[in-house]
Amino acid sequence: MIDEDISKIAETLSKEEFKLNNDERIINALERIATSLEIIAHNKIHNTKLKNNANPISSNNVFNSINNDSQYIENFLMKKGVTIKFVPEINSEINDVLYSLASFMGNNYSKISSVYKAIKSRLSSGESVKIDMKNFTQEEISYSCQFCHNLYELTFLDYYKYLKSPKYQIILAPNRIPLVINFLTGHWLESYVVYEIKKLINYFNIKKEVSFLLNPQICLPNGDDFELDILFSVDDNIYWIESKTSDYHHYVEKYSKVAKILNSENLHPYLLLTEVPQQTCNKLTNLFGMKVLNIENFSEFLFRELEQYKTHIIPEEAYNVENNENE
Repeated sequence: MIDEDISKIAETLSKEEFKLNNDERIINALERIATSLEIIAHNKIHNTKLKNNANPISSNNVFNSINNDSQYIENFLMKKGVTIKFVPEINSEINDVLYSLASFMGNNYSKISSVYKAIKSRLSSGESVKIDMKNFTQEEISYSCQFCHNLYELTFLDYYKYLKSPKYQIILAPNRIPLVINFLTGHWLESYVVYEIKKLINYFNIKKEVSFLLNPQICLPNGDDFELDILFSVDDNIYWIESKTSDYHHYVEKYSKVAKILNSENLHPYLLLTEVPQQTCNKLTNLFGMKVLNIENFSEFLFRELEQYKTHIIPEEAYNVENNENE
């Protein structure tokens, strides 16, 4: 009898212990269910915005003040034995609104990178993600929330919620329309580069001939197909900029080989990376003979590079007014 009672007590205690061990998992599961239900209910309203605003085209396109005749660049490539197979039209979806978003991302990348990478990791599934920001600095929290707010306003996020102290969490779910996937998986970085170039061309009031050739699909002299990111010229100088938001290891050597094929005193090749410290970039530059830049230093570098072409600097007040009109 005593043995039987002990057995029952042990069984009861075991069940209680199992219950206690599973409390946290149950709570977490309930939180996930509640979040999912909130997202589903919220999307019924928010998806109406998506239909109306998925392709907001601004009348002040970033290229309006730039001569986009790329003949000089194309002639240079042909002289190097390169065949231009296809040049896509400028993407009308990447308008001033998205250029402004790309500029925000590029100029504040170190502050938003954790949230950006969390969003990017959910683009294939569209699932919600909870981001714990307890270890973020106040600046990182502020910029991350601003970033998510901007994405949400543009319907790039299906759902966004910020939980203040003591939780300090962001809960979000990305929108999976092609525009969003294309932009956030990497095209934002190209857009950032183009936007910064255009901004400085206006700032320095450059009167030299300026042109762009974006994403041309080419055939190299050895028959290999290749696609370049950004080519732009100022006067006789051509700048070639490749950009990578993730794994760069398989590309550096390829870019280096293409740079050797295109080698000229008028060609300036660069590789822009987001996840690599400048010290490592310097080592890659020395190893592959192609200037490698970290995103944190890109704006300053570009400023110094284009300053040599300045006619005169537009007064700061006029510059700010112009930017405000384009945003």
